[in-house]
Amino acid sequence: MGGADSGEQQDARSLVPWPGPTPLMRSAVSKSRFHLAIEFALAKLPNGELPRVLDVGCVDARPDRESSKARVRDNEKHIFRYVADHNPNVHGIDLDPAGVAYLTSEGYSCEVANAIELDLGERRFDIILATEIIEHVEDPGRFLRSVSRHLAPGGKLILTTPCPFYSAQIGKVWRKGRPDVHEEHVMWFDPITMARLIGRVGLHWSEGVWLAPRRFRFRNWRRLFRPYFHPAFGAVVEARS
Repeated sequence: MGGADSGEQQDARSLVPWPGPTPLMRSAVSKSRFHLAIEFALAKLPNGELPRVLDVGCVDARPDRESSKARVRDNEKHIFRYVADHNPNVHGIDLDPAGVAYLTSEGYSCEVANAIELDLGERRFDIILATEIIEHVEDPGRFLRSVSRHLAPGGKLILTTPCPFYSAQIGKVWRKGRPDVHEEHVMWFDPITMARLIGRVGLHWSEGVWLAPRRFRFRNWRRLFRPYFHPAFGAVVEARS
């Protein structure tokens, strides 16, 4: 997998039966959105070629904490940069002009674009990454319709988002009276509501993945008894056949 942290990627997984609209959730021990993204973005297609990848929100900036340049340059697990360093068929979009300018100056293929009104002409992608993006947009249904138009036949859209029931939030509510909420988030999803939204816009939920990065392994012990206490989850989405 292109030099990724093989130890973390090989951690045990278990399949968790799921009632209702999402038939299966995969529990990924010590797996983060970074590892889920590269699992798909660096997996070869049946023809032996690497997939064409679009990364939505490729800068992944958090301006309240650091500059876009610092975020991209100093983060060893910056998804877009890592994937593009191992797969030449990668393009990124973001609303952050400073971040895009820095990435293009470093030789990466990306552009300033709004994912809710995305128009990349006839370009189609085998994998579209949208990790920790959907909770930022004011119209998530329109967002899904917009980006999925650029899926190639058989392509997959990889979504990740924080889980609102993450066990650490319990302590924060007790201590502070409310959960911690990212300064740019405008909504929460859980697997049930995400699956319903995916179905309403005419897409197909292929599988779900509970995500728990290595640093949360012991602190987030409650997830071992109730998967809903995971800090995040992902969804693998396809066009309906």
